[in-house]
Amino acid sequence: MEINLRPVDGTNWYAITQLSVSEQQRSFVASNAFSLAQAAYTPQACPLAIYAGEQAVGFLLYACDTDFDPPMWGLWRLMIDQEHQRKGYGRRALVLLLEQLEKAQGHVPFFTSADPENGPAIALYESMGFHNTGKLVEGKLLLIRNL
Repeated sequence: MEINLRPVDGTNWYAITQLSVSEQQRSFVASNAFSLAQAAYTPQACPLAIYAGEQAVGFLLYACDTDFDPPMWGLWRLMIDQEHQRKGYGRRALVLLLEQLEKAQGHVPFFTSADPENGPAIALYESMGFHNTGKLVEGKLLLIRNL
């Protein structure tokens, strides 16, 4: 199935808010509704819908985070709906995002974070070249790679 990233807009925002993770995963990722509200009030945040063909299957939020010195691009959210997990959609969406950012920004550091107890997310990021720094930022494990 072809995976593509689309802007979240008036045609798909509601569908994105209806996607959810399993009960066991809810403590690991903010809801999409919260993330869209955060993006609305954070000018540098970029929300994207993840589609498999014409069906919304996930959501990601990335930004140039000014809390770092110097500011650094990073992935704030990545979620795949519970009905569509374990199909490789998250990995393919992340590859697409990293390719787009590398074209736009060049070879710059890129970060993400994960709850220290979210082993599957940490394993995914490490398998994609992220280095586990061992540092906690707001209770989340910081992982960094170069684009």
